[in-house]
Amino acid sequence: MTRSTTAPPDETYVGSGDLAAGFDDFYKDARDRLLLQTFALTGDLAVARSAVREAFVVAWHHWRKTSRLADPEMSVRPHAWRKALRRASTRPWHRKKDLDGEVRAVLDALGSLTLNQRKALLLTQLAAVSMEEMAHEVGLPLKAAERECALGAAHLATQAWRSRRRRSRSRSTSSPTPPAASRGPG
Repeated sequence: MTRSTTAPPDETYVGSGDLAAGFDDFYKDARDRLLLQTFALTGDLAVARSAVREAFVVAWHHWRKTSRLADPEMSVRPHAWRKALRRASTRPWHRKKDLDGEVRAVLDALGSLTLNQRKALLLTQLAAVSMEEMAHEVGLPLKAAERECALGAAHLATQAWRSRRRRSRSRSTSSPTPPAASRGPG
């Protein structure tokens, strides 16, 4: 008697073409969001790009499992953030020199937050996760995570207000126009 070497068809098996298409769709949908979140976390675009790319490589290698999750992005984000933070710790808040003044001010304000405050804010504002998911991803009890988020938001708002105030003061003092000069001949 010969045994069949082929397995019976499995209803849950997904062909590799379907896997690749599903991953491609996920990548296209999530890449820019994760890049923005990781850039806001570290302030370093090159590090963010590299970390997000590597996190997606890991996700692809585990896509059969990851694709079954309710939100695969919740699995990829921690990998990207860990890699980015590890790299960014060697060059803290290294930034391109040609950043817009407002972007630089936001990154400076984010950089002044504690890591837990920054993560909590980014998760609730840019990733739009629930407070429970945010607490889990930050690794704090719910009440402590909510407190970190509130403190981070207050600190960020204060820093943004100070930055706007400084910019408006520097504009008003850098090029004052005397009233007589603006009248014309007359």
